[in-house]
Amino acid sequence: PTLLPGESHVMPGSWKRGYRYARDILHQINNNASGWSDWNLALDSQGGPNHAKNFVDSPIIVDAPEQGAFFKQPMFYAIGHFAAFVPEGSVRLSIN
Repeated sequence: PTLLPGESHVMPGSWKRGYRYARDILHQINNNASGWSDWNLALDSQGGPNHAKNFVDSPIIVDAPEQGAFFKQPMFYAIGHFAAFVPEGSVRLSIN
């Protein structure tokens, strides 16, 4: 089965996870989604806290909140590609 960011524990620096994250976004867009959001954009190094009380991965890992320490996962850069290369107001065209 395909692992998506919210389906497993924290995997620091995983480009495989970043690829799957981007592929999931693209899949949603290709199936007529009008938007996409991540419920767990920033979590701690254990993958929490979150509403379901499970431990998941996220694009931003906050390591020491009191010191402002955080790092960006490959998933963060995947989101950046969509933000940079799909301008606001873009529309999906169907080609036959």
